[in-house]
Amino acid sequence: MVALAWLASRVLVWVFVMVGHIRLQTMPPPSEDMGAWVGVSSYWLNPWTTFDSRHFIGIAQHGYTQPLHAAFFPLYSLILRMIGGAGADANTLALIGIVVSNIAFLGALWLLFCLTRDEWGEAVAKRAVWIEAFFPAAAFSAAVYTESLFLLLSIGFFYASRRKQWWLSAPLGFLAGLTRNSGPILCVALLLDRPKEPLSFAEKRSRVLCAICPLLGLIVVQLYLHQTMGSSSLSVQKIFGRELTFPLFPILLDLQALLTKPDTWLDFVTFPVVMSCIISLTLMWMYRRRFSPGKLFFVGSILIMSLTLAWQGTPHTLSTIRYLFGAFPAIQLFALASSEKLPSKRATMYLATAGIALFFVQSYLFGLKDFLG
Repeated sequence: MVALAWLASRVLVWVFVMVGHIRLQTMPPPSEDMGAWVGVSSYWLNPWTTFDSRHFIGIAQHGYTQPLHAAFFPLYSLILRMIGGAGADANTLALIGIVVSNIAFLGALWLLFCLTRDEWGEAVAKRAVWIEAFFPAAAFSAAVYTESLFLLLSIGFFYASRRKQWWLSAPLGFLAGLTRNSGPILCVALLLDRPKEPLSFAEKRSRVLCAICPLLGLIVVQLYLHQTMGSSSLSVQKIFGRELTFPLFPILLDLQALLTKPDTWLDFVTFPVVMSCIISLTLMWMYRRRFSPGKLFFVGSILIMSLTLAWQGTPHTLSTIRYLFGAFPAIQLFALASSEKLPSKRATMYLATAGIALFFVQSYLFGLKDFLG
């Protein structure tokens, strides 16, 4: 089932991204003022390289040479360089990145199934896999982005801890801390996570040591950036059009735009992003007593981090749907709620159809290099 979901997702995301890519050839090049990138020269690899991809490839080729590189953690680029070698060109690194992302996504789906099955049963686990595979932002899991790698490492970090495989959980957590800026979130989330069985004192100590590992990964990265570039990941966010704000303001501003600007309803970026925020917050409240406190902290912190560093344009909630895609407890919440709260199979079918349609649209926009996920 996992392999089928992965394969179906890969085929359909490729089809709709390529449709967008073909359409893009008849349009002016994307404006780099918004962070877009024309991509690598290979026609077939090009649609999977946009926005942040240039920085991952650039770091793999030349290291941290620009101040804005401080926003990007090193593990993904390091993998590209280790496989491609020091002299690899952009096309070669893009191909490696695409392969790494897709393989990592397959592993992430399998671990998501195993972890969710242990917690909520096989039916919810299957639903979680299909939701993850066809999430609106799933195109990022096939591109030169860190989403798939972070999913694999973060789910593996929790799953190994649940199975008391501390020797495996610790390095996975450290590597996750080298992949994204979510090290502190993973640390606290694991400490707050409810194990299925009470832990002995030695096991509690091992879990604490494992929980520290993602935080250590982040600290190592920030020390390196400070030593080599004199900056940190947070200090360069303004370069990307993000500024600190109260986390509810971006949602309120986007809702205002949806209600006062008729054309915004046709914006296939703003509406799903702001709705994903509202739905996630609602589900967190509904399942606050049944869901693991650590998992709720994970989802809430991802939302707060994304909304606090808000995009100054529209949508102000930019990237939130991509961050939720990379936060596996959010997917578990969606799967659990859809299996318990929908009144009938017909309602499930309608919701699934709407989700698939949104997946198609967002994949097409990704191919157009117009999906600012």
